[in-house]
Parts: sequence; structure tokens; C-alpha cells
Amino acid sequence: FSMTALHVTENDLDEARHPVELKPRPQVVLSLDAEHMGLGGASCGPRTLEKYILKAHTTSFRYSLRPYAKAYGSPSDRACELPPIGEPVRIVRDEKGVVTVSCPTPGARIFVRLSGGPTQEYRGPIPFRKGGAISAWAEYPEGYLNRKSQRVERTFSLIVDRSQWKIRVDSFEPGEGEPSHLIDGDPSTYWHTQWRGGAPRHPHEIVIDFGKILNLAAVTYLPRQEIGNGRIGRYELYLSRDGKNWGRPARKGKFGRGAELKKIRLSPPRKARYLKFVALSEINNRPWTSAAEIGVICAP
Repeated sequence: FSMTALHVTENDLDEARHPVELKPRPQVVLSLDAEHMGLGGASCGPRTLEKYILKAHTTSFRYSLRPYAKAYGSPSDRACELPPIGEPVRIVRDEKGVVTVSCPTPGARIFVRLSGGPTQEYRGPIPFRKGGAISAWAEYPEGYLNRKSQRVERTFSLIVDRSQWKIRVDSFEPGEGEPSHLIDGDPSTYWHTQWRGGAPRHPHEIVIDFGKILNLAAVTYLPRQEIGNGRIGRYELYLSRDGKNWGRPARKGKFGRGAELKKIRLSPPRKARYLKFVALSEINNRPWTSAAEIGVICAP
């Protein structure tokens, strides 16, 4: 666990090539980190050892913020005075579309609302493949600082079956950057264009056949996670029902440098069976392109 209080954000640090390029913000950005990945990255040497690589997963921890003045005495003593605070609820949906709601606080009762429906006490896992909104909160036993937690809200899209998806790309690095990594659901794997024995220049393209017409509300792009090589700068997105007639780009734009999930929203939703994602540049103007995952969000 670590904590920082800085006048810059994580993206500010990632985008600055040198410390002099950092421009302090007037706000103080408080960051609470449960874990840090080990050093490495294959930019000029071996990648991070497998045991030190952080894989995508949900982490739950708690903290409290309380005012301090000299009259309170030692800051460390003040910090150790932990009042009983109930844990917030967690809402998780698995790959089969089943939602579970949990709260680590002993004796807490959990209440849920599904897509604006009536409030009901949570009794067990909820099938939720079709998507929608879920809100939940906990009510704690007597003796806790607050008897009721804040409401947690999650919105889920329609579960999309990827088993029939087919994918092709213009270039890939065999044994490392296979195209199938783009749709395997594993953020630690990635597709990478050829770099051994030559590096084809942009544009690079990904074409996905969903196997049936989908009502697309957004397309998602997760950059390669452990290193910035190949992260996409400028892009164009095309949609088609027959894989032949693409027309004008459905969306085009430019991504930032960060490794967070990018969402290309389509408003109103567009119906398509085929998707073509074209990378026009790399964030550092290098010839290759990489991506951890390409996905879609479908309207319920």
C-alpha cells in the first residue's frame, strides 16, 4: 500500500517525457495504491518477472479521512483511533452474466434495486445477462459510525458471446503478438504488429466479424498494459453489415497516452456485423501498433 498527494495526475506523469514538462495543477490529487507492479518492461531488456506482474482484478480496501490539529496530540496516535466503519458493498458480474453483491462487514444487510424496480433485500446471485442498472447498499448493525452505506451503482451492457467472433489483421508478430489475443478476454496478452525482420508502417487495421448483427453502443480499446510500445494515437472506426461496404468512418479521433480502457461511444447505437479498427499512428510516431483487447458494448 502507498499514498501520494501531488499537484499532477497519473496521466500528467505518463504523458510528460521529462520532469520540466510537468505543469502543476491547483488541485491536490490524492492517490491510494494497494499494489505496484515490479520494474521491467522489455523496452531495453527483459520484461517484468511473471510473479511481479499485476493482473487485472478487483481489489477492495478501506480508509478514513479525519481532520487534524495540534490539540489532538500525536498524528500517529490520532491515525490509530479507528472508529467502526462499515465496508461498502461490491457489485460484480461474471462472464455468464450472474451478478453477486457482497459486503465484508459482519451482520450487514444488503438491499438492491434492479433497473429502477422496487427495493428488495439481497438473497443470492442474480441472473443479469440482458444488462441494465443495479444499485445496492448495506445497512449495518448498531455501534457503527454510520448505520447505512453509500449507494453503489453499476450499469451492465448486454452479455456478448465471443465464441463465434473471427478476426484478421494486416500484420502481427508470430509467437508474441497473435491476433487472437485481441479477443481472448485476458488483458495481460496483446496483439503486436511485426517488428522482427522489418516493421510495416501505418495504417494498421483490425477487422472483426461478430458472426451476427449487434446493436453497438460503444467500441472499447484496451492498450497494451505493461509498456507503452505501440499504443494507438490517431484512429478511425468503420462499421458494416456485409464486410464489403464500409462507407465513411463511424468515428475518428485520437487517444491519450494512458493505459486505461478507452471507449468510443456511438450515439445513437449502430447495427453492424463487421468492425474495422484502423490505427493511423502510434503515440510516439513509431511504425508498430499494439493492443491488449478490442471489445464492444451493446445496447440492451
